[in-house]
Amino acid sequence: MLDFNDLCQAISGEVLVKDRNFDDYTTYESDTRKDLTGAVFFAFDGDNFDGHNYLDLAVEKGSRLLIVSKEVELLAQDSVAMIKVQDTVKAWQQLGHYLLMKQRKAKRFAVTGSSGKTSTNAVLSQLLESIFPKKVLSTLGNTNNHIGVTQNIVRLKGEEECFSLELGTNHPGEIGDLAKIVKAHGAILTSVGASHIGNFTDEEAIFEEKIDIFRYMEEEGVAVVPEIFSEKVKKALSDRQDIRVISFGKSEKADVRLLNYELLMGKSLFTVELHSGEQLELETNLSGEHQLLNICACLALLELFQKQWSFKIEDLVPVIRNLDLPGMRMKTEQVGDKTFVLDCYNANPQSTAAFLKWVKELYSSGTLVLGDMLELGDKAMSYHQAIFNQAKAMKGFDLLTVGECFSKVNSEGKAFLNSDEAGEYLKANIKADETLFFKASRGIQLEKIYHKFRD
Repeated sequence: MLDFNDLCQAISGEVLVKDRNFDDYTTYESDTRKDLTGAVFFAFDGDNFDGHNYLDLAVEKGSRLLIVSKEVELLAQDSVAMIKVQDTVKAWQQLGHYLLMKQRKAKRFAVTGSSGKTSTNAVLSQLLESIFPKKVLSTLGNTNNHIGVTQNIVRLKGEEECFSLELGTNHPGEIGDLAKIVKAHGAILTSVGASHIGNFTDEEAIFEEKIDIFRYMEEEGVAVVPEIFSEKVKKALSDRQDIRVISFGKSEKADVRLLNYELLMGKSLFTVELHSGEQLELETNLSGEHQLLNICACLALLELFQKQWSFKIEDLVPVIRNLDLPGMRMKTEQVGDKTFVLDCYNANPQSTAAFLKWVKELYSSGTLVLGDMLELGDKAMSYHQAIFNQAKAMKGFDLLTVGECFSKVNSEGKAFLNSDEAGEYLKANIKADETLFFKASRGIQLEKIYHKFRD
């Protein structure tokens, strides 16, 4: 933790009320629903809320140092200090950067992409943890935005050897802001697709947004990218000749290559050729070509640190065999005689197409339950039509859709506007011993259907 003067320096703050009582703090918070004892409270000012309206409550909850960006009536308590900044969110991000830079010996890694970033970051974190037990700080949950990245950083204990942080965006400029916080030594771009395209002009704009993760890297940084974008990334980073670009994929041109794979129930067998030319025969509990490519991306990054960290890539084989993905991603649950395959956390055209490809490769029948893919802007209907056509072409599978967009393209089949309606129908009509496959954006709440069967 920082003392009062260091914190002022970190966030470029102006002292309104000096700390008269103590110089160190236990946490940094912005939520008055929490216990704020010993916390530095940041009063965020958003579109739908203003933390400055809750300063008295923050003090009541235990905070003794308030970070504000507005002229506020000074609190009467002598024990409360206050620092004013131009923008509390920017100050929060400055705090994250300052704390990371104090950990000079630790390596900082970052992951972004239109799809696959959370799974990839989870894989990378677990591989790093096997090298540095209990000395890796990684993103928790869905905390990858302009608030969440620092929210993870303030959890550091000072003993970390590595940071593995997920960077997300849904508006232009956000990746750049987050990349400046992290200033990564190594970063992975998992994919570029139509995720949140409703907030961007086109996929080219999304590409430019994503590669900001590399533009603000540490000197001599490592950029790991899909092979199909390798040359494009190098061209875009022409002013960063110090950055080393490593590619992954199935193509012969890839530096780290997925040579072949076999998908089985509960596991995958696959072969990876490393940049060195060494081939690894691997097994993992994850399934789907996209997940195997995510593992390849992590191996592409870690291969370059073998000598520095005195480990061998082969040491990671047992960890790869049993990986864990967070949230509602590719989870298989059994309820009575029904099997539920749940991927309800997020969806875009790219990730949904990959999900359907995986289902087709591994299963011969079942019920597809597809929910709307959100934030696709003017192209939403064409994207939903393409996914609908892909699903309809899967012989042996029934199809049910949820959401307004799918209801417009699914005029011939089972289409429901919300998950409650779909759940009632399925509970009354689904046949015995059925396998149901769920994929949708988080806002559709497809998991409600699963809960109807479980309750």
